[in-house]
Amino acid sequence: ELVIVLRRKTSLTKQIVQILVLFVVITVMLVSTSQGLLVKRIYKSNKINSMKETAESVAININNRNLDEFIRTLTLEEDVCIMVVTGVESVTINSRRNACVLSNLTLSEVSDIAYKVQDSGGSKLFENYQLANSDRNDFYIYGTLTSSHYNSDILVLVSSVVTPVNVVSKTFSSQVFFVVLVIILMSMAMGVIISQMVLKPINQLKSESKLLPFGQYKGDKFHTDIKELSEFNDVLTAANSEILKAEKAKKELIGNVSHDLKTPLTMIVGYGEM
Repeated sequence: ELVIVLRRKTSLTKQIVQILVLFVVITVMLVSTSQGLLVKRIYKSNKINSMKETAESVAININNRNLDEFIRTLTLEEDVCIMVVTGVESVTINSRRNACVLSNLTLSEVSDIAYKVQDSGGSKLFENYQLANSDRNDFYIYGTLTSSHYNSDILVLVSSVVTPVNVVSKTFSSQVFFVVLVIILMSMAMGVIISQMVLKPINQLKSESKLLPFGQYKGDKFHTDIKELSEFNDVLTAANSEILKAEKAKKELIGNVSHDLKTPLTMIVGYGEM
């Protein structure tokens, strides 16, 4: 039993658009699947780097006469809490946009942090530091040691509230939705543009190739920057040349046969008239 399967033909434009959209969908699925891990890592990395840069800025400007004003500006810009601890006193400055955990530190906790920072080579990040006077765990503390003209050991502490990852993920997801929508629309537009760029020379080639059986294909009228189509045009031009040669040989053969047959036929006609 012979089974004939008819495959539905699809236009080049539709195929290109489908491929681009499929690529976008697969990319979005991969990003969505791994967004929790990616967002958490990126958020944590950015938060820690910001705290480090803030602590280093305070350490560099520790001898600045306007240090308090400088720190206040940093707390507002970075939304962090900063504590500068000398041997006899400590100054805590908050951005006032989040609760400052540094103000809840006891003297023993400050000393404990200072020793751990010193043991770590002069800087250390505390991710899950347990406070005696608070059960909060939504913050990071970064500490670094520096010195000034008047104090050889100064501890700079920077704390920042950590936004829950699910909140960040929701924000990221809402933004990704609009980005994906724009990318899909752009992909469809690109698919149409690319297909038209390819289809125009293909349609021209198809139109000219209809004259090939008659030996009237004009390859010199076809111009394209697409290498494959240019090579195909050369093939059709060569085929057209062979068709012309075959047609010429055919006419010569018919002419020769006609001439060869004409003489005996004339003689036969002549004998018949006698």
